[in-house]
Amino acid sequence: MNYVWSGSNDLGEHWNNPYAGEKVKMLAVRDANSDVDVWYAEKRNVYQDMITLFGDKGSEQANLKSYQYIDVVALMTDTDDSSSRVESYYGPISFSSE
Repeated sequence: MNYVWSGSNDLGEHWNNPYAGEKVKMLAVRDANSDVDVWYAEKRNVYQDMITLFGDKGSEQANLKSYQYIDVVALMTDTDDSSSRVESYYGPISFSSE
């Protein structure tokens, strides 16, 4: 799952990753209407986002089994598909059970 600031998709929109297909989802948490030069703090319920984007497995137990691990966390600034320029800053990243 990739949380993205998208210049071409609306806030809240999700789609398959163009390189990995349906196994990786993209979710726009910011869009072209979002202000630049603003420090945004994001707080996401990753577990619920996984259920929403990859499907409810039918029970809480099945969902917990399917979505209990995060294998990789990556922070990227990427404009290769748009050939544009971007500058970004990242702050502390934390995970909690809340």
